[in-house]
Amino acid sequence: EFGTQFQKKHGCDPLESKKSAFKLEDAVTKCKKILSANSEAPVNVECLVEDHDFASNMTRELLEKMCEPAIVKVKAVLEEVKQMAGLTSAEQIDSVEMVGGGSRVPWVKRVCKEAFFDKDLSTTMNQEESVARGCALQAAILSPLYKVRDFKVEDFSPYAINVGWMGSSADAQAAKEEDGDTTMAGGEGEY
Repeated sequence: EFGTQFQKKHGCDPLESKKSAFKLEDAVTKCKKILSANSEAPVNVECLVEDHDFASNMTRELLEKMCEPAIVKVKAVLEEVKQMAGLTSAEQIDSVEMVGGGSRVPWVKRVCKEAFFDKDLSTTMNQEESVARGCALQAAILSPLYKVRDFKVEDFSPYAINVGWMGSSADAQAAKEEDGDTTMAGGEGEY
């Protein structure tokens, strides 16, 4: 959306340059976070391509329209979860705890609440830290160096997550052998 706006105004595509694409992605990420709390947010990038600045606005309504394919997928997953768990009413649910940074997104909250029979969503745990704490606990459980209380893991992701700096000893070749599509963009480079 923003790349198209910039191209119409300045005649060049900011997504052709990795640096410009990263700048725009960073601005859009900030905008998305602002839209979790506000209904409108600015998107500003200085010197996006050469000396051309970019300025635009985004509304939560437009963002949700753009996210419609993801919303449909999330609804389908939640319906499958309810079906697998045999949930047919709110009385069968003690609590729905929202964790992770994405749980602050208004449409995610709305879809989850609707899926779980309009049950109030709980945010008693630290939304940002809870996933990291769970990972640390699982690492301690698996490690022979630490003794932890017995825990039963109810659910987990069957997909491996490989993270390493490109060109590091944790070499991208190992990741390619597992899954050819494991590169994530971010920070100072790709990892």
